[in-house]
Amino acid sequence: MDDIYQDFWSVFCEEAGVSEAYCSRYTYFGNSEEESVTAIEQLLSGEKTTVSHCIPHYIVTRAAMPKIGDYTMVTDFYGNPALILETTDVSITPLPETPGELILGECQGDRDTWLLRKQREFQEKARRSGFHWNEELPVLMETVRVVYPIGGKS
Repeated sequence: MDDIYQDFWSVFCEEAGVSEAYCSRYTYFGNSEEESVTAIEQLLSGEKTTVSHCIPHYIVTRAAMPKIGDYTMVTDFYGNPALILETTDVSITPLPETPGELILGECQGDRDTWLLRKQREFQEKARRSGFHWNEELPVLMETVRVVYPIGGKS
């Protein structure tokens, strides 16, 4: 982990009383600075409480899937640490059967718009990663809460 991330993580661990062994990963949201800022604001306000993940992408890349108790550092679009999330729940369903309350936790749009966006996003991941796309693709919905900065909504 780079110094900037280690420093941010160390402050979180000290203030929250968490062992540094729990450092899981870091990520950012969005494909532009504007989308990144919006996602961070939504996480901090408590408006965004779930994150969707394309399971076949994890399998092909052999990356660990989120699990309850994980901590994730979220950076802005440029890689600057912004906040830390804790995974409080995970749910796996076929993409079209994702429960509405989990969809609303990820975006404030309607179900059909979310489904179309996820299909496009996952099709692109399939193209880049080399797994087979189909409409019943499993999705992991991760329920999260902001644990740092302390005082973020949960």
